[in-house]
Amino acid sequence: MIKTIIAAALLSLVAFPANAYVGPGLAIAVVAQIFGGPAAIVIAAVMILFFPFKILYKKLKKKYGKNEVAEKEEVSQIDSSIETKGE
Repeated sequence: MIKTIIAAALLSLVAFPANAYVGPGLAIAVVAQIFGGPAAIVIAAVMILFFPFKILYKKLKKKYGKNEVAEKEEVSQIDSSIETKGE
């Protein structure tokens, strides 16, 4: 048993050529892992930070009514469109 473990350990230290083709599919998977994991974390953090503002918006909408909140949004959209046209 011990001889088998020693033989396996010694063979694992020797590098043999694999003679295998590593295609572009593996590279695409690696890139997806590199960018996908951090992107998922950032998106989750943004959504967690956005959630209180969503609740605040719903409370304001309920308190002031749908029309006043919609009017404030329309005014801000008009203001932003005027600013972009002026540039």
